[in-house]
Amino acid sequence: GEEGEEKKGYKARQARRERAKLVEAIVADQLRHRDEDDVEEGGSESEEELEAFLPATEHGEKEGEREEEMRRGRVNKMVKDAKKRERKGEDGERGEDGRSGRGANACCLLQ
Repeated sequence: GEEGEEKKGYKARQARRERAKLVEAIVADQLRHRDEDDVEEGGSESEEELEAFLPATEHGEKEGEREEEMRRGRVNKMVKDAKKRERKGEDGERGEDGRSGRGANACCLLQ
């Protein structure tokens, strides 16, 4: 009974923390890229760029965090690309919340 509830609460808190971190990262990324946004970018962030986010410690030790940064970088890129598409109006279809096409999916992750 109660123990299960506590576990659920913990999991929910953990998920909320993860989401908050993700949102924070996306916002930071958008602020960073706001000025470059008009310039058409090719390719995604390189591994070196992503590694620059990490504290300088032994490589193996930070493997998990690096994976996390890579994943976060991909999500940021998805959101950025979606926003870019939305501005250009390439996607005719709009998501329920007014965002366009695939971008709507990326943004659903944050709710």
